Amino acid sequence: MSYFGKLWAVLRGLFIRAGDEVVSSSPQAIQATYASAIDDAKRRYKEMEKAVAMLAGQRERTEMNVKELGREEIELHRRLEGALTSAESEPDNPVHREAGARYLTRIKEIGEKQAQLNTDLQTQSQRVDEYKVKLRSF
Repeated sequence: MSYFGKLWAVLRGLFIRAGDEVVSSSPQAIQATYASAIDDAKRRYKEMEKAVAMLAGQRERTEMNVKELGREEIELHRRLEGALTSAESEPDNPVHREAGARYLTRIKEIGEKQAQLNTDLQTQSQRVDEYKVKLRSF
């Protein structure tokens, strides 16, 4: 460190110490510092609480998506059975086979989407739980 760098560090230290002495010698300054620290802690707590609420909301939306996909999958299985029955009764009609193929494709897509959403749901649940613990310890 150069001479001017050392000089600057010494001067900076003197100003910091002088400021600390002013703050620590005045009861009003101590109260103001304490009040400021409390306000800052309250603000951070509220922000963290908002973040946890947002994560919980996202988790609920994901759960609703999984349930909706489950209902759609049940409906598609019912339609697939109908298409298979119709295809057996009218083997010359390709419409029933095409409908069955579409249903199978959509069922496969739903399965993949559900797997992804379940993974996301587990991650979100873990994050919400972690933040709840942090809020309690705050």
